[in-house]
Amino acid sequence: MELNTVKSYLRVDYADDDELIRLMIDATAETLGELIPGYNAAAPTARQDLLLLMSVKDLYDHREKYGTNTQLLSGHASTFLYSEIYGGAGDGN
Repeated sequence: MELNTVKSYLRVDYADDDELIRLMIDATAETLGELIPGYNAAAPTARQDLLLLMSVKDLYDHREKYGTNTQLLSGHASTFLYSEIYGGAGDGN
């Protein structure tokens, strides 16, 4: 998904967070690929696009919360963590 599309959804009109937003897009796309059978990042469905947008928005909107309280992890962060611990579908595990 294009950075400008995601930034529009996030209502971000400056470039300061572009690298962070790209990282969130990539991490979310990896997770969608692991969780959705047949997911094709090059040709996602409208629902998959919306899932990516909603997930990145949640990560972006709550990014500072996790810096102050290590006990809190969003559903997205937990999914990312479990994927790393147990290996995603694309890892051959």
